Amino acid sequence: MATHQFKVYKGTPSGDIVEAVTERSALTDDQVLIDVTHSGVCGTDEQYVQCGSLSAMKDGDRVGWGYPSSDCGTCDSCISGFPIYRENDPPKMYGFDGIDSGSFARGTIRSEAFVFPILDRLPSNAAALLMCGGITIWAALTLHRMVKPNDMVGVIGIGGLWHLAIQFAKAIGCEVVVFRASHFVTAKGKPEWNVLRKIDHLLITTSQNDDWKLFMPFMAKGGSNFPMAPLDSEATLDIPTWTF
Repeated sequence: MATHQFKVYKGTPSGDIVEAVTERSALTDDQVLIDVTHSGVCGTDEQYVQCGSLSAMKDGDRVGWGYPSSDCGTCDSCISGFPIYRENDPPKMYGFDGIDSGSFARGTIRSEAFVFPILDRLPSNAAALLMCGGITIWAALTLHRMVKPNDMVGVIGIGGLWHLAIQFAKAIGCEVVVFRASHFVTAKGKPEWNVLRKIDHLLITTSQNDDWKLFMPFMAKGGSNFPMAPLDSEATLDIPTWTF
């Protein structure tokens, strides 16, 4: 039975990137073999240093894939479209499954249900950045249907998620304000605010736990907060009481 081999590039405890070869068995009915040409580097990568028939894909299609790699198809979370909350078994997703085969590679094998076509007008080097950071921001803005056109969206942090948050929120029709806590503190230690409207939705894209007390006075009543960047495993989110 034919097997597939492809190069992968891995981190090491020393910080060096090394080349290795991964081998996979012959494809099953619902799997596709992908030649990797571009890969994004997401903040999540830093956290992990240490049978039917194909119906939608055909040879030559340009595709991408995201965080989850499969679902059980039976639990409430998977049926609802949230396989990262899979209940029956450990989640099949980045950092938990298939750790010898990521996107820093020349190829990979994925279930067809978890890959999707890339639009012809979207270059691969741009699409690669959307597979993790892009869906993280888009999910926060759209999954729960809380963010609407004309809402005021605040973004904390300047980095990979930050620039996508601005573009996506503007595309939805929101007003956007971007800041870091240190930029809004006067010499007397009191926060400044020069925007007339208060924030309906606050997207926290930093990898540190900012002082939430600085931002609560600027939130609209009934506003929502979306902490999205991974924190240290021992960190806690200490959100102060909301004063009405």
